[in-house]
Amino acid sequence: MTYKITSEEINLISPFIENLTGLVLDHSKDYLFNARLNPVLEKYSLQNFVSLIEASTLNKNIERDIIDAITTKETMFFRDKHPFEFIQNRFFPDFFEKKGFSSEINIWSAASSTGQEVYSIAFTLYNILFDLTKYNVNLIATDISDEALKKASRGFYTNFELSRGLNGNQINRYFNTSETGGKIKDEIRQSVQFKTINLIKPYPQDLKKMDLIFCRNVAIYFSRRDRIKLYDKLADQLNSGGVLIISSTESLLGICERFEKKVFRNTFYYQLID
Repeated sequence: MTYKITSEEINLISPFIENLTGLVLDHSKDYLFNARLNPVLEKYSLQNFVSLIEASTLNKNIERDIIDAITTKETMFFRDKHPFEFIQNRFFPDFFEKKGFSSEINIWSAASSTGQEVYSIAFTLYNILFDLTKYNVNLIATDISDEALKKASRGFYTNFELSRGLNGNQINRYFNTSETGGKIKDEIRQSVQFKTINLIKPYPQDLKKMDLIFCRNVAIYFSRRDRIKLYDKLADQLNSGGVLIISSTESLLGICERFEKKVFRNTFYYQLID
């Protein structure tokens, strides 16, 4: 049975979702509540959305299922190609020229979803270094969704997913292919660590300082208060001169003054002000 969310329930569940994930969802998103949370209601034999909130406080599995259901997982390889052109032609060459190829480099895909973004970064490094196992490369991919990270860590993508952003030469270079899709080659896949992190909650103490952070198409769903909080935390997580990349539709103007906005060809990026 499909349960239709009421206006009163939206008033209760919206702040619950915001506190849990940072996502701001109002009455205009009633279709989203209905489509994504009804399967959770059915899974746990719950009768309405209020009972879903109550049950999640007693069962962390329900809370995780709510997060997995409500978070958007739209992504593709080399999505909005300009940032990847920037890191290949400017960021990585500048970094290795200044610090040398033996230096540790720490890169964070902060909302990695099912992994296409972090693997696109890994592919870009692979094009420069040829063998990631010989260098001190630390790639970390995080997301709030355990389900998304499980898929990302497996590194297998269907033919349809491969076709979104990759050409035949790239698929053959980075994947072991089969009739149904392709699996990231081990030497690339093993360069990435996956971790569940809620970007608006305290970060793990063992999270390293980063040289490059991708955090795209996440803060657009946050309140202004949480956007300010997020970017301040990301600034704290960067090494001196570190770079933050956000989407072309996002801006730090009036949100965080700790970065200098710069441009390389068609790409805007933000460098930490020391």
